[in-house]
Amino acid sequence: MATYCYPDSVFEPERIARIEEVPTLVERMLSEEKDPLDRYVEAHVHGGVDFATDVEAIVLDPCYQDTFVHAAASLLSEVEFHPGFSVETGDLDSAYRGAEYSDLAATLAGTLEPDILGSAARSGRHDLQSLKRVWHLLARYGRRADPIDISQALATSHRLEQLKKTMMKDPTP
Repeated sequence: MATYCYPDSVFEPERIARIEEVPTLVERMLSEEKDPLDRYVEAHVHGGVDFATDVEAIVLDPCYQDTFVHAAASLLSEVEFHPGFSVETGDLDSAYRGAEYSDLAATLAGTLEPDILGSAARSGRHDLQSLKRVWHLLARYGRRADPIDISQALATSHRLEQLKKTMMKDPTP
């Protein structure tokens, strides 16, 4: 079973929704002018995830290629890599999300990548919501360009259409 909310649960949304209410959440989300990194429907999966039937692939940042994380993920599922995120912390705009987060990013590394944020989160020395804001800086300013791969785009579009049809047939989570 899964439940959904908009906005993000950290903003204490007025209610939690089931799958049949997701279109209403999406409509509300699309009607609001928010930063793209704050504009999504959050999903919560209750119960287990069966990697054999529920997961098509684990998508990692290239900073994890040929690491323990990559090896562990490959034991569970096919592994793919997105183009990656990397930013020089001196290039961050302190006006976006606030100076305290760009300052925190600079204390973590000169070049920020997802593995650095993961290490910071595991260390227990930093507030996780603060690290989430640092992730937003990395996502906004450090996204590497996606190479255009029309076959992958078409496959993704096909998978979304299949998912839509499945949801319409059996809306029970």
